Amino acid sequence: MILKDVRKRIYPPNKDVLDDDDFEKNRTWEQISEINFTYDDKGRKTEYYAPKIHWDTQNRYTWKYDEKGRVIQYNSYSDYQKYWTENYTYTEDGYEISLTWDKDYDSHKEIYKVNSKGRVIEMKYTDKDGITIQRTVTNYDNYGRISRTVVYDQDGKEEVTHIYVYS
Repeated sequence: MILKDVRKRIYPPNKDVLDDDDFEKNRTWEQISEINFTYDDKGRKTEYYAPKIHWDTQNRYTWKYDEKGRVIQYNSYSDYQKYWTENYTYTEDGYEISLTWDKDYDSHKEIYKVNSKGRVIEMKYTDKDGITIQRTVTNYDNYGRISRTVVYDQDGKEEVTHIYVYS
């Protein structure tokens, strides 16, 4: 094939150039992983599934959206056994993420309040009955950097305060 010879001569040595000889008609290597994606009629990803060997035990993820196209639920599974669920609630000044663990853990929630700039301003860790175990409030400076974090215990008492100084 003349085109192949020309391309191989045009490109510098050791430069990758693909041609017909680079592809196998019959695979000689073993496929060990496969990932399938599913999309809804608006082109939004609704499922990620890696049925074969996967880098993690959580090999399936699903998404649900609201009428504005925002994610309202994100789930993680090991095949069809649910590990956790993230539920999103949107407000005018940001959104809240509620993470619920399901698989072989003490079922608990991590609730994140996020401001309109996408920064976590509060994280609350609750037990399976919804009782707050710990809460962290984060403040930011005018440059969007963390300026202060305060950790509160289950009684709402300040446990630790971190103040960040940038030079």
